Amino acid sequence: MTNSTPEDVGDRLKQLRKGASLQEFANQLDVKEADYIAYETGRREIPISLLVTLLERHAVDPVWVLTGRRGSTAAESAASATTAYKAILEAAQRAGTTLSPEAFSYAIVAALPSITRTGEIDPVQADVLVKLATLNTSK
Repeated sequence: MTNSTPEDVGDRLKQLRKGASLQEFANQLDVKEADYIAYETGRREIPISLLVTLLERHAVDPVWVLTGRRGSTAAESAASATTAYKAILEAAQRAGTTLSPEAFSYAIVAALPSITRTGEIDPVQADVLVKLATLNTSK
């Protein structure tokens, strides 16, 4: 796994912007321009909610944003997403909760780094992600 600094993540965000102004790209992502500048310059770590937005609106791999590592094949990405989906669905069932689409996406994206690294996710970690997703979307 590649160790990335916030500055490395910021560099990848600059690549994603592809000529759009800071303001335009921040607007596309529904974040304040000042917050986006802080992410792109590495002064602040990128929040999971922004990773979810990048995935949903621009089909950007959150693992690549965080680590700089791309999955070697589409099959690996699909397998990771399937594993994350199943783990989060099972955790939500254990918790007796139904996640909103936003909360479900949040939990899946948060699970992907572990799954990419190890090929699986611990059920306790999945339970925690479901709880966090529920708290995150209830704001």
